[in-house]
Amino acid sequence: MTPGQLVKAVSIALQVPEETVVVHDRNLVVAGLRTKSGRGPSAAKVTPHDAARLLVATLGSARSKDSVHTVREFETAVFRSDPFGFIANIEHPALAELPDGHNFIEALTSLIKAASAPLSADEADQLLKLMGVLEIQCSTPSVRGVIMLADSSELENSYNPPHDLSASKQTVSASTEKRREQEMQQYGRLLHTPGIGQIRWMHGNVILMIGLAFRENGLNYPTADKAIDAIVASYSKAAKTKKNKVA
Repeated sequence: MTPGQLVKAVSIALQVPEETVVVHDRNLVVAGLRTKSGRGPSAAKVTPHDAARLLVATLGSARSKDSVHTVREFETAVFRSDPFGFIANIEHPALAELPDGHNFIEALTSLIKAASAPLSADEADQLLKLMGVLEIQCSTPSVRGVIMLADSSELENSYNPPHDLSASKQTVSASTEKRREQEMQQYGRLLHTPGIGQIRWMHGNVILMIGLAFRENGLNYPTADKAIDAIVASYSKAAKTKKNKVA
């Protein structure tokens, strides 16, 4: 998939004007955060990591000029499993192999890779069910990423900068004094974050559409609804084919 095809796919999937996504993409290229393209046969192909960065830049930025800052901030937001078991993390095969301490954009990259891979009928059916219930959130300017089940507030993977209060609470080895110091750093950070905060989210169907775009060299549908219809139809067709072969 070319950079231009990725821009169009993100625009359709997020229902954001294409010109807005173009600006985010250009900002990332200038900062060296997206695979640069050549021309003709030498034109570079974008990667799932490029797609994850562009999604976060578009979703998490309050202003188009914030693209680079947003991506770099969310690359510092890492996942730490709760050693005490107070937080129930989601069990998703696309995230299962990632190590403790992976960042938010790495998690989205893994989800996009899973959605873009060639799938058997069983795998396609499972992927549709798993992605369909996901909700992915970006909170700014106080950076926090969340991957959760849309119908449950109790199952989530939370991604926070290392000095974040919620991350420090999950550190078993931290002494009381060290934890208090980390909490004060977080309070100080919040005090120095004036203005309007925002939480923006997308659902797993966006990941499915970006995966489809990688498989078909672009999202070749006029609207997100048409793309989703095509995904459901193709997965249903694969399931029926398998059923007929078994019969």
